[in-house]
Amino acid sequence: MLACWLGKKVFGLDSQTTMLIGAGSSICGAAAVMATEPVLKADSSKVAVAVSTVVVFGTLAIFAYPWLYQLNEHFQWLPLTQETFGIYAGSTIHEVAQVVAAGHAIGPDAENAAVISKMIRVMMLAPFLLLLSGYISRQAGNAARVKNRPSPFRGSPCCLSPLPG
Repeated sequence: MLACWLGKKVFGLDSQTTMLIGAGSSICGAAAVMATEPVLKADSSKVAVAVSTVVVFGTLAIFAYPWLYQLNEHFQWLPLTQETFGIYAGSTIHEVAQVVAAGHAIGPDAENAAVISKMIRVMMLAPFLLLLSGYISRQAGNAARVKNRPSPFRGSPCCLSPLPG
């Protein structure tokens, strides 16, 4: 949601590109972008932009997160252990391999916690795609078709009458 809003309002991107970037940033990187592509029926150029964005920023995170952890260790801004920072890294870095690399650079506890929290995010891909496809089909006007579908309760007063007792 935040990615869609930022992409549209701040960066002036179209809906498909922002949804692809949002999926890649929030779930599991390029794999989420590629899994979202058929749901959105997105152009290949938009997919390329989304994959590039996710990979570039995730790669930067491989180097930035260990550096931020070291800064925090030195200045003691937040009382973070390796494990809590690993949960943070796994919850915010895009790709699984990038999470492993950043967590490993911090330490074994950070790496283990990062991978576990990342796998929880990866498990959200299938439910996300189901919800997104429902949203897209509703936006495309399929809701009108569902409204006109025959109902077993429409036009049959016997269903509404009390049962004889």
